[in-house]
Amino acid sequence: MTFDNQTQKSKYIAGIRDLLRLFYGTKDLNSAYRKKLEAKLDGFIAAGLLINLISEKELQNIIDEEYMTAFGMTRNERREKLKLESNETEIDWKIYDIPTIHRQ
Repeated sequence: MTFDNQTQKSKYIAGIRDLLRLFYGTKDLNSAYRKKLEAKLDGFIAAGLLINLISEKELQNIIDEEYMTAFGMTRNERREKLKLESNETEIDWKIYDIPTIHRQ
């Protein structure tokens, strides 16, 4: 790899890390801003792969590192945690056993 290629690759990696930090730092998962960041991130990733600036494996390692930095756990661990948290809030469906005309 030439010096220019190495410089381009390091700039690309810095850029992808910045985008990932912004993306993972967005609290509102359904906001227009997050969707815009997601589209930009997708394009940035596709461009790096298209011009062979970075391999998929290197890219995945960077994504995993930034995810770990942002959340302190792997994606699978976080998925399991979120799944457990969503199961904790059970709805008491017994109140709906009573016909609506008798409910208060």
